[in-house]
Amino acid sequence: MTSMEEPKPDLAEAANKYLLSLDASHSNEASLVINNFVRWCGAERALSTLAPAEISRFSQQFSPTDTELSKKTETLRDFLVYMKKCRWIKISLAGCVKPRKSRRLKNSSRGSRPAPAPLYLTPEGHAALKEELETLKAKKPDIIKSIKLAAADKDFRENSPLAAAKEEMGLVEGRINELEETLKIAVTSKQNGHNGFHVNIGNRVCLKEIATEEITCYTIVAAREASPLHSKISDSSPLGKALIGKAKGDNVEINVPAGKICYTIERIDSVSA
Repeated sequence: MTSMEEPKPDLAEAANKYLLSLDASHSNEASLVINNFVRWCGAERALSTLAPAEISRFSQQFSPTDTELSKKTETLRDFLVYMKKCRWIKISLAGCVKPRKSRRLKNSSRGSRPAPAPLYLTPEGHAALKEELETLKAKKPDIIKSIKLAAADKDFRENSPLAAAKEEMGLVEGRINELEETLKIAVTSKQNGHNGFHVNIGNRVCLKEIATEEITCYTIVAAREASPLHSKISDSSPLGKALIGKAKGDNVEINVPAGKICYTIERIDSVSA
């Protein structure tokens, strides 16, 4: 009497079996990578249809600058080795996991890139970015906890909480990276406390329109801090460019669609952070 061969699992079932074979701590960490792989290939995918080129394309999605790159690639390789040991796949696919190489490393022999230009910010703007960065960093542990709780379900077909938590983590990490890069090149503008000095970022400038004698005041800020509703204009705007470097009593002329407007600088004040 011949024994019937046990049917081979689909990709989602194989992933569940693999994760259950790990201890709890490793299972939670590995589930993030394995879940992505299952979704990318298809949960009900027959294991016999997985192709080397497909594995390679998936691994190319890993960012070469990801601090978890080594751990993620090893997790995927381990899963592929596990499937081969279980005889669910006939060929070894672990060697097909080949993440992209960093362009920075590839081009290092061509000379270093020029340093990025400094980004000038008001003390207030600089403090706001630092506060946002700390808030986002403090938020990460809660998101990680949500991911682990959702991943414990191990149902890759319908796991909306896991997908939502991972999406939120991606957005938070992206913003953290952006803020950290910005703060690396940020320079806080220095302000002079006496009237009559030259206009710089962070100064409040009161202008008198020569034709109407109307007084209008603006605070000069970096582009990312500009807010017309709060009378904050960018140093790269037409009026901002015209004002930078000017002193009290200087005339400033700017072109507008209706013609030219001429101002006289009446006052230059420091703005406290």
